[in-house]
Amino acid sequence: MSEQSRQLEEIINAVPVGVAVLDDSLGVLLANAAAVKSLAQLGFEQEMGRMTHLGDRPVLELLDTAASTRRHEVLFDQRAYEVQISPIGSNGNSQRWVLVIDDVTEAREVQQRAQTQDRLAAIGQLAAGIGHDFNNLLAVIVLHTEMGLLQSDIPPRLREYLDIVLKQAVRAGDLVQQVLDFSRRAVLERRPLRLGPFVAEQVDLLARTLPESITLSFGDADVDYTVSADPTRLQQVIVNLALNARDAMADGGHLWFALEEVTVSPAEPAPVPELPPGRWVRLSVKDTGHGIPAHVLPHIFEPFYTTKAPLGTGLGLAQVHGIVKQHEGEIDVISEAGVGTSVEIRYFGLVEAAIGRGLGGRLLEHGIAVFHCNAVGELAVYIDGADEIDGAGCMIKGGGAALTREKIVAAQARRFVCIADASKRVEVLGRFPLPVEVVPMAAQRIVRQFAAQGGQATLRLKDGAPLVTDNGQHILDVRGLQIGDPLAFESAVNQWPGVVTVGVFAHQRASVCLLGTADGVQTLRFTPRAGE
Repeated sequence: MSEQSRQLEEIINAVPVGVAVLDDSLGVLLANAAAVKSLAQLGFEQEMGRMTHLGDRPVLELLDTAASTRRHEVLFDQRAYEVQISPIGSNGNSQRWVLVIDDVTEAREVQQRAQTQDRLAAIGQLAAGIGHDFNNLLAVIVLHTEMGLLQSDIPPRLREYLDIVLKQAVRAGDLVQQVLDFSRRAVLERRPLRLGPFVAEQVDLLARTLPESITLSFGDADVDYTVSADPTRLQQVIVNLALNARDAMADGGHLWFALEEVTVSPAEPAPVPELPPGRWVRLSVKDTGHGIPAHVLPHIFEPFYTTKAPLGTGLGLAQVHGIVKQHEGEIDVISEAGVGTSVEIRYFGLVEAAIGRGLGGRLLEHGIAVFHCNAVGELAVYIDGADEIDGAGCMIKGGGAALTREKIVAAQARRFVCIADASKRVEVLGRFPLPVEVVPMAAQRIVRQFAAQGGQATLRLKDGAPLVTDNGQHILDVRGLQIGDPLAFESAVNQWPGVVTVGVFAHQRASVCLLGTADGVQTLRFTPRAGE
């Protein structure tokens, strides 16, 4: 083989789509790796040295348009291919053809998923606006109805009518809540939740309410995945899926629940587009019902779309979809007529995985609960130290490079209690090098901005390389500053492009400082500002 031929073969094999050359009898002369794979997926077999079919499509049918640039769609074994056959000249009296096969299954799925999400987002925005307005009207109806029922002198018949109005208004409110769940506008109350025991409890409750002809099972009730979730909303998801399965199994059947950990490494493609690397858990719900027709599947998450009219509202799966998305999850439905339906909810991020093997991980090992900020609405008190603190409770913090995370926690706390020794008490902030977390590409520009204000900013190093924070950013240490107005300074520097946050804690200042001195502990209480 000549060098040119070898290079040509390498180029053809590097092409991501399938390329094959056929002789005049439609036999395969050569094929690159992608073509070999696609032909195998299409169930290709040469008969008498001749290619007769691609999937279910006769090759002669494809040859009818070989002179054009037309691409044919071939569907086979639940995969989609785009196929093109073109003549490439003749060798003596022999005609040859080039066959191009492109497996577009994944691309079609991504495109369809994106179109579905766009359509549901538009519907959700409209539904949210209507839902909020309708809720306001319902509140007035319920209030006046309840006031009417409080009257002692209303006739019995009128009281009966008012009871009906109140019940229907409450029911309408439940429907509005479902709409808000779909549109992701409902307020979640997330907390660390042990998913295994939680699902086991729901399965036990469902076993008491579903018909006896339906058997339930849970793969492993002992699995212990801790996730950040709203238990009430997650219960609604499980109940809605179970009720759908019940309706699909009128003559009885089996309903399975299962949990499975899914690990995504940076080096492999994610099972769901844009799913970050990490540890996740998947909840699967599978039934043996009549299945969902193929033409119905693309619409099942649309609100008010139902195949069970007049009994169904068409909001059950729409609500499930909204709740799952609000938990940063994904939901897929796989169904086959006459076989059943499998619903996969993926993916809840594991709390322990996000905490890692640092202090949070060590606390978990000792049975101490560790909560994520996203799982906690508010803290009663935050207790921490400071690198400097002034007479108003403003501080410099973050000498250990965790200033952004410390500021987030401080912002969630009603009170900040600072514990420091007397050396940290200063009249004017700035003696301690001020840490500033910055985006790496902006570091030198921010150095120049501090220089213009009389400060000397240097990049913090670790082992000879720039220190990388828990957030993947760099730290500048700024010396030579006199911060007489910490509140204004913090507000200004936080606006500089490239600054993640500055280590001045004026907006999140201390409420109390327990100051260790040679004479014992002094308690410094700081007067709240207006609005604090």
